[in-house]
Amino acid sequence: MRVAPGVTVAVGRGGNPRQGSPVILAAIEPALGPLTAGAQIGTALSDGIDQTSNYTSTGGEISSVTVTITVDGAPALADDIVDRDAVVTASVLVRDDQGTERLFDAGTQVVAPGESAPAQVVFDGAPVSFDGAFLSFNGDFEIAAQAA
Repeated sequence: MRVAPGVTVAVGRGGNPRQGSPVILAAIEPALGPLTAGAQIGTALSDGIDQTSNYTSTGGEISSVTVTITVDGAPALADDIVDRDAVVTASVLVRDDQGTERLFDAGTQVVAPGESAPAQVVFDGAPVSFDGAFLSFNGDFEIAAQAA
């Protein structure tokens, strides 16, 4: 609206110049936390990331929430288990019933090594463990190789 030469006033939705475009907000900001090898991706996603109740819109009711996860660029699911050094990304597309949408970037994580438990083997009742550096055993045992 032109009110004087060279002066223009933008009028927002509903005729109120103070009201801008509709905005979608999150009660808990979508986030992808740290991941270790062997973990499910969903354990690192913020609470409520996929729930419509986590989001509000100044323009209407939230109608859909779509979480997109990739592992090394390929589509993935929240219950997928990740391997060491994988690159995991997550984003959330939220829409309201008036056509407003917002894309939340939940982040990117490089999967850290998980804690590995020492291997355990039992030979004739004698426990043997190997931690990657040392072999220890409790009792006598014999290892024999057989030709195929």
